[in-house]
Amino acid sequence: MSAFVQANLIYPVNAEIPIEGTVIVKYDVDHLGTVVDARVIKSLGSNFDEEALRVVRLLKFEVPKTPRKLKVIFHKDIHIHFKPNAAPVLSPAV
Repeated sequence: MSAFVQANLIYPVNAEIPIEGTVIVKYDVDHLGTVVDARVIKSLGSNFDEEALRVVRLLKFEVPKTPRKLKVIFHKDIHIHFKPNAAPVLSPAV
């Protein structure tokens, strides 16, 4: 799951100051494996919160079938770490 999050996460380009930190999101998964609700528990700023929520809503889970066909909602937390991209190193022209 962390590989999926890191592959789809985009660092907000309109952040005034490069910030590194973690956004904690609490989300609910329904009986079909779809994220039905997501909310920020620990914020890093509105741009980062929106991006974290966008990525969490992309998640899809495989929910095991229960013998009594109960439809339950799972509550989970996820820590999404933001790290500013390092500037590319350019070699000097010869």
